[in-house]
Amino acid sequence: MELCGGPRTYKERGKEVLILGGGDGALMNELQKLDKPPKFVTMIDIDEMVMEACNEFMPTVCGPYLRKDNREGPTHKIIVGDAVAFLENCLKENRAFDVIFGDLTDTPVSTSPLEDNVWEFIRSIISMGMKLIRPKTGKYLTHANGKTLQEAIDAYERMVTSINAGQCQFKRWESYVPSFSDTWLFYELTNKD
Repeated sequence: MELCGGPRTYKERGKEVLILGGGDGALMNELQKLDKPPKFVTMIDIDEMVMEACNEFMPTVCGPYLRKDNREGPTHKIIVGDAVAFLENCLKENRAFDVIFGDLTDTPVSTSPLEDNVWEFIRSIISMGMKLIRPKTGKYLTHANGKTLQEAIDAYERMVTSINAGQCQFKRWESYVPSFSDTWLFYELTNKD
């Protein structure tokens, strides 16, 4: 099984995975169902109400993981909290992850000055995340936007390659997302050797 159509490196036993966002619980559920699930998955999402609603109304999507009595177990932990504060704390503690999934704010559809705060938020999250992935093997997996939004995609790719003094590189793939009626772009970000 491939999540989001991308690489399968997170399937290997022993991997430490971090999900930023993911409040619908789907990614946590899919990772735990793999034949070779990661050693441990931490998920942090700020929206308790979304998690409760998904647990109640979308149990086949989130599995048992969003139930309040099952948010922590031997292979997973779900934290209700601020991803920025969590990342800052991880940096202070010198933590490292094999794979980070970025599932927070969507990339803006425009590059207008009105979107500057969102662009800066995304840059900040990715910058911190890239410092937390393991050297040489760590990956940051995320989505950008619909393929037809070329100006926004170009801006996203310029931003990514400027992160950490130009040490961030990417691979991208695309997949048609029926619920969006569009082909979306997905990214694997890594640090240059």
